[in-house]
Amino acid sequence: YFFFFLFFFFQAEDGIRDAQESRGLGDVYKRQDNNGNIVFSQKPYSFVANDTPSPESVNPSLWSNTQLNHYCGLYQIQPGVFQVRGYDITNLTLIQGKSGWIIVDPMSNEECAKAAMELVKKNIHIENISAIIYTSSNRNLYGGAKGVLDSLNKKPQDTQIIAPQGFDKAVVDSSLYLNNENAKRESLTYGNELEKSATGALTNGTNSSEKRAGTTSYIAPNTFIQNTTEDVTIDGFDFTFKCMDSNKNHKTMNFFIPQLKLLWLSDNTAGTMLSFNNTLRGPIYNGNEWANFLKDTIYTLSLIHISEPTRLLSISYAVFCLKKKKQKKKKI
Repeated sequence: YFFFFLFFFFQAEDGIRDAQESRGLGDVYKRQDNNGNIVFSQKPYSFVANDTPSPESVNPSLWSNTQLNHYCGLYQIQPGVFQVRGYDITNLTLIQGKSGWIIVDPMSNEECAKAAMELVKKNIHIENISAIIYTSSNRNLYGGAKGVLDSLNKKPQDTQIIAPQGFDKAVVDSSLYLNNENAKRESLTYGNELEKSATGALTNGTNSSEKRAGTTSYIAPNTFIQNTTEDVTIDGFDFTFKCMDSNKNHKTMNFFIPQLKLLWLSDNTAGTMLSFNNTLRGPIYNGNEWANFLKDTIYTLSLIHISEPTRLLSISYAVFCLKKKKQKKKKI
């Protein structure tokens, strides 16, 4: 157990591009608010250093999860693939295409997305966004899209916005109809109103237990993945998408890029079994359907995947590419 988590701590340090920005990250403010409300901050978690042992009041696994989520900065996963971690409760991932950058899951709100993009622009050359991919109808993974585009003065109509079929309806069901109920449930379940401490609130098992804030944007997709398994070409890369289509109220999809040997499983393989035991919000997957979806993903993509225990490292998977069946590609 000890060596298992020691590996992830070393990996969390590996590939960081801006060490100064990644340590002691300041507050992300709600910029359009004259009162300067704080949207997200790592400061409340400063007591969780990576060399601090777990106190008696905290489960060691939860403490390790909180330590890993406290890492923040711009990481280079491999040449042409970057990820901003710790600027929000979710990550921002960038893949360099032929004509621009492909953004995967643009965080939960505009303010955090803009702050993340400022960090990106300081460290790598980025002028154009060729596509944005939403892999889940959870607003944590699409709410910052406007902030990403605004940071480069780009218009939605000039960018491919890709999502699984039925995404719009799933967003309406979860964000419009159930939003107030889910916010109350989140507060009661994870105590996000409590002080951040070893006897208060830490993480909810996947990300920090911050109270929701910031401006959630919604830019409607203009390109949909319509089949359960679909091959498409996006800005020079071949993508194989695998959609979870058995849950009508929540849409999610995995993808694989063979040229990069990159596997993306969204939040479908969180070590806390988020999709199976979802006490946070939204519908709960049938356990058999969820397991079959993952098995079918492995079969369809013909690869072995070793998952990591926290969403913080959601793009950095160990992948061994075996063989992939040839299918007709659809260019979008």
